[in-house]
Amino acid sequence: MYSQGESFYYAIDDDEYEFHVHDNIAYEDKYYIIAEAVDGDFYVFSYDEDEEEIELVEDENESAEVMIYWQEEYDSDNDILDFDDEDEYYDKDDKAIDIIDDLYEADDKDYF
Repeated sequence: MYSQGESFYYAIDDDEYEFHVHDNIAYEDKYYIIAEAVDGDFYVFSYDEDEEEIELVEDENESAEVMIYWQEEYDSDNDILDFDDEDEYYDKDDKAIDIIDDLYEADDKDYF
């Protein structure tokens, strides 16, 4: 089956499109591929573990459920950026950087 990072072509309504695989997931005893088309739209494909054929999930409810599950459980990009804005640790770093920047600006003014 297609792995994360691979690309594949799939025909929809007699037009062939290129897709980039973001993830393979298992959800409710089924296997899915989350893929992005060249135009940036995401699509969900289903497949059987034993077969090489994939099929576009045309049921909007099933597709939406799988996408929501993927975003909550698998999408690693969200994990990297998902930090608590109220976390004091980040506020301390920002304040320290601001203080240092202010000192450098004050020093620059003394030289001119």
